Amino acid sequence: MTAIESLPAYREAEVAAKRRGENLGSLIDAFLAGYARGAATNSLAATPQPGDTVLRDEADWRMLRDEMHGEKL
Repeated sequence: MTAIESLPAYREAEVAAKRRGENLGSLIDAFLAGYARGAATNSLAATPQPGDTVLRDEADWRMLRDEMHGEKL
């Protein structure tokens, strides 16, 4: 156990993550990776643009996949 893991706030966050079926370590890693990526770009580039692909549901994902592969899988 690290010093951070022994803090009450960390333990509370870990319990909350487990309740949601998540792994707190993975969530922290993903946050840090996104934070580092965001620091390398300007805020406008990270903002969704009108031409960006938006996947709202499974049907949107299937349509994009079919367009990318040129066939229905």
